[in-house]
Amino acid sequence: MEESKSKDSGELEEASNEVHVSLDVVNSSATTNHHQQNDASANTSKFWDKERYGVRLIPKVPAFVRDKYNSDDYDPLVVSLGPYHHGHPRLKFVEELKPEILKSFVNHTSFHEQLLLNEVLKVINDLRGSYAKGSTDMFGDIVFAQMMLQDAAFAVEHIVEHIMDQLDPNNQDFSGDIRLDEHLGRGVMEHVTRDLYVLENQIPFWFLKIALHMRCGKREGDQLLKNFLNWSSFRSVQVDDNLPAPGHLVQEIRTVVIAGWSSFDHGWFPSSKRDYDRLRHREKAIILAKIRAHAEVIRSAALFQKAGAENYLPQVPQVPQVEGSSSMTKIIHSFHSVTELKSKGIHIRRSVTNSLMDVSFRSGFFFSTLHLPAALATVRTRSVYSNIIAYEMSPQNYEKDYTVTAYVNFFKSLIESPKDVKELQDKGVIKNMLGSDEEVVKLYKDIYTFGIDCSTVYSEVIEKIQKHYNSRARTWLADLLHSYFHSPWTAIALLGSILVIGLTITQAYYAIHPKGDK
Repeated sequence: MEESKSKDSGELEEASNEVHVSLDVVNSSATTNHHQQNDASANTSKFWDKERYGVRLIPKVPAFVRDKYNSDDYDPLVVSLGPYHHGHPRLKFVEELKPEILKSFVNHTSFHEQLLLNEVLKVINDLRGSYAKGSTDMFGDIVFAQMMLQDAAFAVEHIVEHIMDQLDPNNQDFSGDIRLDEHLGRGVMEHVTRDLYVLENQIPFWFLKIALHMRCGKREGDQLLKNFLNWSSFRSVQVDDNLPAPGHLVQEIRTVVIAGWSSFDHGWFPSSKRDYDRLRHREKAIILAKIRAHAEVIRSAALFQKAGAENYLPQVPQVPQVEGSSSMTKIIHSFHSVTELKSKGIHIRRSVTNSLMDVSFRSGFFFSTLHLPAALATVRTRSVYSNIIAYEMSPQNYEKDYTVTAYVNFFKSLIESPKDVKELQDKGVIKNMLGSDEEVVKLYKDIYTFGIDCSTVYSEVIEKIQKHYNSRARTWLADLLHSYFHSPWTAIALLGSILVIGLTITQAYYAIHPKGDK
């Protein structure tokens, strides 16, 4: 072991440069002009000053939200990552394990622990700049660097251990090393995954990726992270490596949740070639929609860098209006739950993909269909959505993209009772891992969306639903069927009433016109 770590000065310098090269790779993905800079190390501070296009501040959840709305959703339950919750008494159990986890992490790299610490100290100002002003002042440089190194190592070891075990339960990657599951147990490990997606419990994404590359190599490290994001979001997505690097894992899981083409890994396969072709068509449509929606932001970013105007603010792209409607009619709608829509002839179907953008409405003369992406209700769902929404509402959401907030609001409007949940389960839209349907209703009702509606994201769908809902020509047959044929007993009662009326009319006729009369 000691011999393998005894590298000559040239090898140490090469390894050190590799860290800076990794920083340069991450940085260059966030700005188009960074590749023109020759010295990545010398320009690191200059780059990170451009928060809009590089590392973003990891925001804190507003106090008024904590005071009123499920504050535990915004706090880690078992492990702290970063400075915001460091030292909390209830997290002490896992905190005491971190030094051993760091040793295990170091054993899988070509570095001494002290060399790693020295490298962290070189970017200490960048790390401090990732957090709210004053939140790291109580930590000296060495203490803060040690904390960030331990936290990154812990997150990496959790990701690697979990995915390696998923791929091969008998894997030997951890032979002779400390294993998290053996010290923490399965229950705590589930909470660790949940804590990785708490907004105030983040380490900078670029720092996490460099640590992952040190541990596994770049290609394998990137694939393990993608697998972990897919597993924890119940999706199967390949995130475009050419997109600007996110600031933290919450931002990255948000991208995965929105994009989520399909849950192939969880049994939601296309049922036919027609569905498969539709899946590919929807993928292209979603990609084009997102490109168009963000074209102005991308253009503004390029202008920002070209002009060098530090105070320049890009224009927020305007959502195009659907022809023949006002913006107010898109925001205000009178329809409510899934069962109410069904009573008006609007039936629910599962979308081929489970991208949050894959919400569509198909009109028919009497009956129409609303296609919704598949959703999984688990113990992590509320916390993950709550923290993604908190990010969308933060000043760090420079793109002003509120897709997840809009989706949760729209979905909440469809679920008012356990009957709605049952209908969604029957159609394959919801997979309930909580138990009762009442728990699913409560789950979505308890997700706080800051009082922001954001209906413009689904404005076209909402308008089409409202148009069908308001049309008496389309809803009269559905009303008739719902009122008299929604159960066998009402249908029998209706048919019985019709039969009685028919017999009464027949009897009255023959009473007035006896058979013998001519």
